[in-house]
This record gives sequence, C-alpha cells and structure tokens, in this order.
Amino acid sequence: MKKPFFASLAVASLSLVPLMTRAETAACPTNPDNLKDLICSAMELVNPVIALLTGLAVVFFVWNVLRFIMSAGDAKGRETAKNGIIYGVVGLFVLFSFWGLVELLRKSVFGS
Repeated sequence: MKKPFFASLAVASLSLVPLMTRAETAACPTNPDNLKDLICSAMELVNPVIALLTGLAVVFFVWNVLRFIMSAGDAKGRETAKNGIIYGVVGLFVLFSFWGLVELLRKSVFGS
C-alpha cells in the first residue's frame, strides 16, 4: 500500500521540476558575429542542460529520502539512503553554484 503512494509522489515531484528550473533568456541572434552573441548562443545550450541535471538531482534526492523513510528497520538500507541524500545535496549545491557563477560572470562582463 505504501509503494504506490510513494511512486505517485515521486512522479508528481518529477512533473514539477521543469517549473522550478525554468529560466528566462533573451533571444539570441542566429548568426553570432561577436563574443557577446557567441556566449549568448552557448548559454542557450547550457541552460537546458543545467535544468535537466537539476531535475535529475532533485529526483535523486527525493528518491533517497523516500528510501530512507521506507527502510526504517534496516540499518544498511538507511545508511545507503543517507549517503544518497548527502550526494544529492552536494550535487544540487554544485549545480546551483555553477549556475550562479556563470550568471555572475555573464552579467558582470556583458551586462544584463
């Protein structure tokens, strides 16, 4: 009875990930002729990748939290899930740090 609930919770969480990772970007020219346009075009490729990786990291984190809760009596299962939670938090921190640094450099060097 618990597994269908957790599976539907995981699917519902996964369906909300694109809303959390959506970022606004300005339209870039199709034929970049300077460095600013080239970086704008590169960011159009990088932003969806960062959004996808963030979504996967969130799903990984939520899945391990659910595994931690479901393995209440199993010490080895709890330890494995706890390590997965830590890896998920570290992964999210690295992704958000990378995204923040890229945005900081983009805005400070090329303006808004």
